[in-house]
Amino acid sequence: DWSKDISPKDAFMQVKTPFDAHLSVLTEKEEQIKELLENAFTFLEDAMLKGQEMVVFVTGLTLSQEAAMYLMDNQVPKYEKYRDTLMIGTRKAEILAKLEQDDIRNP
Repeated sequence: DWSKDISPKDAFMQVKTPFDAHLSVLTEKEEQIKELLENAFTFLEDAMLKGQEMVVFVTGLTLSQEAAMYLMDNQVPKYEKYRDTLMIGTRKAEILAKLEQDDIRNP
């Protein structure tokens, strides 16, 4: 029986060591992705592309399953800033449209 040849602690360490190595690689990849996203936002800002281009970029990140999963677990401040700003702008447009409809219907 193999369980008699190895202690529970040694068995745990045999599993934990490769797990820790894999976790380290994943953590490094997450940081690289965060840096790449921040750089992409900086590029768009520096190129003064804060209008439709930013909407397309943020929407693409939001709708991408992989990106959305990453963004749920990792904070990317510039993404959150533009996502919130664009949602506020969208909500503002909806409110103004509603007010305009009410003014037209109820002069």
